[in-house]
Amino acid sequence: MKFSGVISALAAVLLLASCKEPATGRRDCNGVYYWKTSFALDSTETAFLRDNEVGRLYLRFFDVDVEDGPMAHLSDIVPVGTVTFDGPVPEGVEIVPTVFITERAARVIRDIPDATDKILTRILNMADYNRLGAISEIQLDCDWAESTRDTFFALCAEMRKQLKEKGIILSATIRLHQLDSPAPPVDRGVLMLYNTGNFRSPSTKNSILDTRDAAPFLKGKRIRYGIPLDFAWPVYGWAIWMRDGQFAAIIHSTDFSDSTLYQTGSDGIITVITEHERDGHTLKPGDRIRVEIPSAATILEVKELVRSAFPDEPHSNIIYHLDSTSLSKFNDHEIKSILGD
Repeated sequence: MKFSGVISALAAVLLLASCKEPATGRRDCNGVYYWKTSFALDSTETAFLRDNEVGRLYLRFFDVDVEDGPMAHLSDIVPVGTVTFDGPVPEGVEIVPTVFITERAARVIRDIPDATDKILTRILNMADYNRLGAISEIQLDCDWAESTRDTFFALCAEMRKQLKEKGIILSATIRLHQLDSPAPPVDRGVLMLYNTGNFRSPSTKNSILDTRDAAPFLKGKRIRYGIPLDFAWPVYGWAIWMRDGQFAAIIHSTDFSDSTLYQTGSDGIITVITEHERDGHTLKPGDRIRVEIPSAATILEVKELVRSAFPDEPHSNIIYHLDSTSLSKFNDHEIKSILGD
C-alpha cells in the first residue's frame, strides 16, 4: 500500500473511533445532511467533515412522487431529482441513503403495487453502482399528517420488514408537531429542529427556527417518544419574498446588500426599490423581503429545551445541511457547540 493510502486508511479508522459505541450497537456520531442533486464536495465541505469528526452523512438520493397513468384511476410512483455522483464519497464516513416522500405519494403509496420494492431496489442499486460501501441504515423523510399517516406508516412497516432481513435499520424524520402522535414503525427517528414556523405569514420572524415556535412542543415537558431519536439543527438560510402582504416565493440566496436595489428598514425587513430579476423571479419596487438565518444563539436556546425534554436520550447531533456558503455564516466554535452534547 502506498504511503498516501496508509494515511487515508488511518484517517478513516480515527474517524470511526471518534464515534461512541452504545449498547445498541449503532454508533452515536456527529452527522450532516447533504441535500443537493449533485454530490461533489468542495474543499471547505471536506474540511468540515474532517474537523468536526462527522461520521455519518445522510445523503438525499431522490424524491418519491406520483405520476398519473393513462387512465384516471391509475398512477405510479416515480423518482424525482435523483442525485448524481460527480465527486468521490469521503472515506470513513457512513452513508445513509435518504429518500423524501412527497405528500401526493404519501396519500396513495399503499395502493400502488410493489411500491416498497421499487423504492428499496432503486436505493440499493444506486448505493452499489456508486460504490458507497456497506449500507447499515436507510432513512425516509415525510411530513406526514393525520390524512397520510396510515399510508406512510404502512410503507415504513413493509420496508422495515424487508430491511431487517438484510441487516439494515430504517429511520424516519420526525417534525415537532408529530411528537404528540404515535411513532412510525421504524427503528429510530431524527427530530427536525427546523422549519418550525409558517414561512407564508407576514408576521413570522424566522420560520426556519424561532424559540417561540419550538417552545410549546418542548418547554416543561419530559417526552418519552416511541423510538430513539437523534436531533437535527439548521445552518442554512433563505429569504421570503412578499408582494402586497402575500407570500410570493422563497429565494435561496440571502445577500441583499446592493443599495441600488434594496433598502433595509429598522425592523430588518428589506424593501425592493428597483425592478430586477432574482433567482428567476421579477422583483418590483415595494416588494418586501424577510431574510431568515437562524443564529447560533437561537439554536443553542432550543437545544436547552431539547435537553430538558429528552434528558435520558442517547443521541447524535446532525446539521442540515452540508453547504459551504451556509456554513460560512457560523464560526468554528458555534458549529462545535451545535454538534456537542
